[in-house]
Amino acid sequence: MRREVRDNQLTPKSEPETTGQKMKRFVLANLLVILTVSAVIVGVFIGLGVRSAGLSRTQILYFGFPGELLIRLLKMIIIPLVVCTGRLGDALLSGDHSDRVCHRRYY
Repeated sequence: MRREVRDNQLTPKSEPETTGQKMKRFVLANLLVILTVSAVIVGVFIGLGVRSAGLSRTQILYFGFPGELLIRLLKMIIIPLVVCTGRLGDALLSGDHSDRVCHRRYY
């Protein structure tokens, strides 16, 4: 017969966890947060470096294009999402409340 180990049963550990193993586990558990904060810090330093570089108008336009593209893509996603959510909320309201909310929101 096979005996399965259940989650609520305690199993003895052979060795205590070292500080390096704890640190590795912490970094792996919080990797997305660490990378996001690191990217923000690097972006601030790049922005400060570019500001003092004295770029021409064309170079500034080329350097800002990816950010402008990102903002426009976010607008393309967010605005329809907000409008559809509002319309869905209007559809779920009763008839009396729906008239007042629609009139206030769209007119």
